[in-house]
Amino acid sequence: MTRLTLALLLTLLAIAPFASVAGVGDAASPLAPDDGGDAPVTTAEQTGTVVTIQANNTTRRLELASADRTNYSTPGMDLASTAAVAGQRLDQGLRFEYLSVRVEQVGSAERRQAIADAEVARLNQAITELRDREWAVLREYGDGEISERELLHRLAVIHSSAENIESAATRLEEDGADFNADDLRRRAAELQTPIREQVGDTVTGSAATSFRVHVRGSEEGLVLQALSESRFSRDYYREAVRFDNHQDGPNTFSLNEFLDLLTTRYPYATTFDADLDETTDGTNVYVNSHDQGDIRLYNDGRTEGVYREYQSLRLSDLPRGGTETVTENGTTVAVQLTPNGGPAKVVTTNALTGNTVSASVLVDGERVGQTGSGGSLWILQPSPGYTVTVQTPDGTISLDVEREGTTTNTTASA
Repeated sequence: MTRLTLALLLTLLAIAPFASVAGVGDAASPLAPDDGGDAPVTTAEQTGTVVTIQANNTTRRLELASADRTNYSTPGMDLASTAAVAGQRLDQGLRFEYLSVRVEQVGSAERRQAIADAEVARLNQAITELRDREWAVLREYGDGEISERELLHRLAVIHSSAENIESAATRLEEDGADFNADDLRRRAAELQTPIREQVGDTVTGSAATSFRVHVRGSEEGLVLQALSESRFSRDYYREAVRFDNHQDGPNTFSLNEFLDLLTTRYPYATTFDADLDETTDGTNVYVNSHDQGDIRLYNDGRTEGVYREYQSLRLSDLPRGGTETVTENGTTVAVQLTPNGGPAKVVTTNALTGNTVSASVLVDGERVGQTGSGGSLWILQPSPGYTVTVQTPDGTISLDVEREGTTTNTTASA
């Protein structure tokens, strides 16, 4: 396992040739930054990689070239998933009790370490098998074999399993086993995301409110989006997985080359104080916090592409894009966009007084919420083109929105 800070790698790059790698066997021309230090809004499509390049002052998104399936889903309580999560925790607790008894009974440090080594090997095998299981679930959804709800429930169970493996590795390390748990923790963290955690809270009945997720997928990969609100934070969660950017085999992509890729494709989220890490299974990992939230990127050393991207972004800190409006039936509807397909804010007001209007909001025909007394509602943009429909006592207003900021075919019905 190798770990280098960005500061060190940037120093190394200062004396090394600068190379930019785009995707599977395809070299990309470096993106020329503007005065703000980031690339203009556009979409770059390279062999094996589709990346939405960021607008100024925000980070970009890993995207799918196309999606065969796209839908909202609201996971609910699920007995099977709850039993699986509880069973995993019970099994892990019993296993540690068993290991403690064995360690106490052996008479030498060598034999105690041998027990610990065997447990570490078991955990490494468990995380490998869990990742295979996760990929199988994602592909089953892309192939149309399971529903959005089942996909989310199964990912929540996988998240819990990875959490248990991470906890077990940490406990072994803290109990004095002679090994560094960082690699196991890093591999286990790859299968854990805020969306999966909150779905897990929902299926086990511990969530305070319902949790809606938008799912886009195909044989190429998967994108999940969700909004989360707590007492102290309102957040946008997004995770993307690209199957075609991952292959089994030895890592042939150095951390220097990974940094080259990051500074080219994610300039806004690449900073001097973040860490670059390489796992034992040939994955380069980048984890960083920036002034709009957090980002995790996973690079496959065989394809030289980013195959996973996890983002947690604060709604209050996201830059605003264009605003599209329409006024009909005495009500003005405004859709405030954020760059790169991020969440959008729907605002409904009385056209004469400017007072807020409570209204039901539908996206592509599915009800997603109520603007309420505040007159606004954050929504997930489901695709490059979608329709927002607002229902008030005075009539229904529809707005066709292009995710990049162009609105067409505005219609209204009384």
